Amino acid sequence: MRNLVRTLRACASIQRLRIIKLLSQKRNLAIGDISESLNLTYKNTAKHLTRLLDVGIVDKESYNGKTRYFLTKDKFGITSILLKNISKL
Repeated sequence: MRNLVRTLRACASIQRLRIIKLLSQKRNLAIGDISESLNLTYKNTAKHLTRLLDVGIVDKESYNGKTRYFLTKDKFGITSILLKNISKL
């Protein structure tokens, strides 16, 4: 139950929802690409991605020395529910 609450809290941010939406559209993106696309600072983007990483909505891999972020299949199915409802962000 605690993990579900943590996951829902992580999704309770417009900026994090925008990141989820962007990653659903463009898949693997570097932090700089995400921050530029959403007009966020690098530091803010990193903070939001860390929160999403902690709850398992986002994961990361390194390619050619660059870390790329992507959506995972989260265990609660929250990502798919969110994506159906955040089309206007």
